[in-house]
Amino acid sequence: MPSYVYDDLPKTPHDFSQILMSALYKSDAESLSNVLDCTEGLENRIKALIKDNFDYDTALEKITTKRYTYARIKRIIVGNLLGISKKQVVKALDSELYCKVLAVNKDAKSVVSHICNHSKIPVLTRKKDYAEVKKFANEILLIDELACELYSLVTKQKQNEYQMLLV
Repeated sequence: MPSYVYDDLPKTPHDFSQILMSALYKSDAESLSNVLDCTEGLENRIKALIKDNFDYDTALEKITTKRYTYARIKRIIVGNLLGISKKQVVKALDSELYCKVLAVNKDAKSVVSHICNHSKIPVLTRKKDYAEVKKFANEILLIDELACELYSLVTKQKQNEYQMLLV
């Protein structure tokens, strides 16, 4: 990892635990079962164990087993927060969506320009490009924007979801 990227990372991870737990409390078992990887009645286990474990890390520890791994549970919890369903994931894998450029080296701007001019899918580098996103891809883009807004809420720093950084 380049030092300039490492230096920009927070010294401690941001705490999303309250927002993740509140989303779990708000969701019913049926909506949890619609999240990718939430199978075999795992939604019932999650709902039952968060009632007695108010702390996110403790709840995660209680929910996790050999069968239901820590990484799987975390994916389910984040998918629940963002409202990502199994159907959306399957459809997204078969759809042409968009490419969102987060950052680019100043020397590589011409490469990005070339890609933008020759791509079959929208390449998002500035706000006006977002108007090119159509149909189902727009649904996925809204989830992307929600994730950015929630990140802003937790970090208490407004993130510009349309900004492409030049590094």
